[in-house]
Amino acid sequence: LWSSKTPAEKAKERAAKEKAKAEKLAAKAKARAARDAAAAAKKAALLEAGAAHVVVTQEQDLVAEVKRITGGCGARIVFDPVAGPGVETLAQAMSSGGTLFVYGNLSGQPTPFPRLMLKNGLNMRGYLLFELTQDTQRLERALDFITRGLASGEFKPVIAKTFAFDRIADAHRYLESNAQFGKIVVTV
Repeated sequence: LWSSKTPAEKAKERAAKEKAKAEKLAAKAKARAARDAAAAAKKAALLEAGAAHVVVTQEQDLVAEVKRITGGCGARIVFDPVAGPGVETLAQAMSSGGTLFVYGNLSGQPTPFPRLMLKNGLNMRGYLLFELTQDTQRLERALDFITRGLASGEFKPVIAKTFAFDRIADAHRYLESNAQFGKIVVTV
């Protein structure tokens, strides 16, 4: 192979590639540090809000922690907004006869039906809010339950941040940052 580049030009090109690679690694490390800091902050906030246990899946083995917390039994009910291949791990963390409610697909990936569902008699059920909102009686019961909970102070909504409607792009960026603990409110 023949190249019209001089050795100095080739060295400069290699140095630029190495610099780009180092910058990419540094950006990944910075993102990982930010993610870890956010996870620690959210764990602290959840414990402060009254959670008995918090499992940070980037740091802990989900199945081992759930089994430890439940005395080896596993979780009876699991709510999953992510879906995708992760349901396999969730199934491993469940007790026999448990139910996995899948209510979203944040992973964007196909969701398998874990073999453990059959072996351990597990249930996997999809859920959408429309089940409630399209059934007048169920909706009325739900609204009554929520209204009473808010009025009594039993339910205390957590607002992470409020944005004016003209700052909707900022609200969306804040949502994408995953830094919030609680709801993001946009006022009109």
